[in-house]
Amino acid sequence: MAEKLLEAARTGNTGMLFELLDENPLVLATFAIGSRETLLHIASMFGHVDFIATLIIKLHPSSALELNQDGYSPMHISSTQGHRETVEFFIEFGRFHSILNEFCLQKNIHGRIPLHCAVSKGRVGVMGALLIACPESVQQLTDERETVLHLAVRNNQREAFSFLIQQPSIKALVNFMDDEGNTILHLATVCRQHQIVSFLLKETNVNASAMNSRGLTALEVLLMTPSQSNDIKLGQMLRDAGGEISQNHEASSIQVQVSATDVTSSHQTENSTKKKGKEMVLELRNGIMMMASLTASMTFQASLSPPGGFWQDWSDNTTSNSTIAANTTSPPAHKPGTAVIYDLNHKEFTSFLLWDAIGFLASLSIILSLIVPMPFKNDSVRWAFVRSSIYVVVLSVQFVFLEAIQLTTKKIYQQKTFAVFLTFVGLWLSFGSIALSHGFSLLDKKEDDNSSESD
Repeated sequence: MAEKLLEAARTGNTGMLFELLDENPLVLATFAIGSRETLLHIASMFGHVDFIATLIIKLHPSSALELNQDGYSPMHISSTQGHRETVEFFIEFGRFHSILNEFCLQKNIHGRIPLHCAVSKGRVGVMGALLIACPESVQQLTDERETVLHLAVRNNQREAFSFLIQQPSIKALVNFMDDEGNTILHLATVCRQHQIVSFLLKETNVNASAMNSRGLTALEVLLMTPSQSNDIKLGQMLRDAGGEISQNHEASSIQVQVSATDVTSSHQTENSTKKKGKEMVLELRNGIMMMASLTASMTFQASLSPPGGFWQDWSDNTTSNSTIAANTTSPPAHKPGTAVIYDLNHKEFTSFLLWDAIGFLASLSIILSLIVPMPFKNDSVRWAFVRSSIYVVVLSVQFVFLEAIQLTTKKIYQQKTFAVFLTFVGLWLSFGSIALSHGFSLLDKKEDDNSSESD
């Protein structure tokens, strides 16, 4: 039956409530004994006015003032949730039973009245109803000596602040201090609420030089907290309104400003360096991956399309190679699909395929190493393997080129090509090795930084 009562309170089903009361007239008393949350609290949370009106008739009027396990009365809950119609019902009920002040000024375990709860959540409609019913509630303080203005500013409720500041009796609270000596100007400055600070300085008699319990003005609080955007503009507004820095805090404020600037600059430089390092590592990896992919494609294609192509017909000619040299019209024995150059120059073609296979396998090894999802380290076996494979790939491409020249050109052209090739290789070894070593040393450094960062 308790579950049915809870369901009726959550849904506002008054018919179910009457049925349960007909079955057991003492069901409400039984539920109140066994539960720390009354049906009024539950119905107030969902704003079921009709259910609350029906229920409260069956109970004693003082039951509407009971606190739940969290220290909230039904009025506190309705105000927090913004159920204006429910709040207005409690106001009329309290006025009828001459307990209106008890409803409006009752404090929860945190020392807050219903108006404080409404202000903290920005429930402007509920705030208006409470102020009309009990104007003196605007003067009430929390256990931390906070006014309704403190709560509005601290919880960043600008609409609630705008509504409250228009109340005639609120002007006297703009310079009121909480238990830490902070005025609403201190709080608005700390929270960087520029519009509220500007309004207070221009439209009210707020004291810009007021000091809190630590002896700090709003301007000093601004300077001694981590800097944010538009702090210069906010600080200028406070200075123009008479905000001052005492001699005791002037030096420390300057130090805080300089320190914050240095830290920000240092962090920005460090982040920029790390970002560039990561970009460089990524670019170098992509370059190596592209080189390996192109080499793998080239060597694969070379094995499928060797110099001279393939035989297209069958031949069982057993004529010797010397006879072939004398009579070129008689090709050697062959079958379709075999390389022509293999039968004409077996030794050189075997060397060509050997270096081509080495380059192909080394390229695949590089690709497989680079796609492993883990960072490189300069002393890792994997990175040493990639380095070695790169040199093997470069060397194999050179020999594949030389063997192709050997197979496809006359001797006089081979000699000229080799001379140019050796000259180029000499220059490449002189400058390329230096550049490659420098690039790897930079990569080692960046990878060390990235590894230490990830650790």
